[in-house]
Amino acid sequence: MASGFYFYVAVFFAVTAGIEAIYVCIFVWRYMTTGRRNGYRNRARKRNNVSPANRGRTNGDAENAYIHEGSNENRLSIRLQYPSFWDDHRPADGSFKIVPLGSQSPEYQEISSEFKRTLPDATVDRIERVQNKILWSKYMDCARRCIENNKDDGLGEMLLFYGTKQSNPRGIYEEEIGFNIMKFSQPGPWGRGLYFAVNASYSNEYAFVNGTTRQLLAVNVLTGRSYYSRPNESLEQPPLCPEEGGIQRRYDCVCGDTRDSRLYIMYENKGAYPMYVITYTKK
Repeated sequence: MASGFYFYVAVFFAVTAGIEAIYVCIFVWRYMTTGRRNGYRNRARKRNNVSPANRGRTNGDAENAYIHEGSNENRLSIRLQYPSFWDDHRPADGSFKIVPLGSQSPEYQEISSEFKRTLPDATVDRIERVQNKILWSKYMDCARRCIENNKDDGLGEMLLFYGTKQSNPRGIYEEEIGFNIMKFSQPGPWGRGLYFAVNASYSNEYAFVNGTTRQLLAVNVLTGRSYYSRPNESLEQPPLCPEEGGIQRRYDCVCGDTRDSRLYIMYENKGAYPMYVITYTKK
């Protein structure tokens, strides 16, 4: 009898694990193909300790970056797809290309509008799209892991602003490492990390200045499952999430509020892609 009991217990756990695996696969497939989860279009939903107020903007075309490659053998295989709004790369371009946006294009107008929402007295000289295939591939790898780990919390992908201070932003968007945590992280109210801001007015204080012009990056950031915190300079990484299934995971980032903006702080070199370079002047 005992052996029969243990047999049925083993079968129960095997079936449960199988159902869970199928759930994860279906979720990944659904998000990769449509960019939607639970009826929402790739919007950054904040849960847990984060208030629902969210003034960050998601990239409206982000769902075009995820694609499902079906086959009879494996309906859940995934291949990398670059954003549909990117320009084609010629052989001479290699893995990197920077594309000036036309000032009348919807893409330019959207980024400019979000930038000037908190910097109305700034004059935008140009906006350039960064097409770095190596960095995008790493960003997609992080997106897949984020979906698998967070399920309903999803990617929380947001378009945020970042200033490099004395460092030329080329050191981020032209290289393979991107946001090198050793080079670009700064000490701050939430410890040493990469500080991304909802409002451009905050990042303007850290803009790269070149003569009479300034530069900021508009960055796609996977905020994922974020942890809201009051300032805590002792932080070195996000806190642990509530235990789920015996596996301890940390939140993807920490967020908090200053007088000027909500900030999202990353403590690792992942989950951030420098999508645009904004060059501007300000009185």
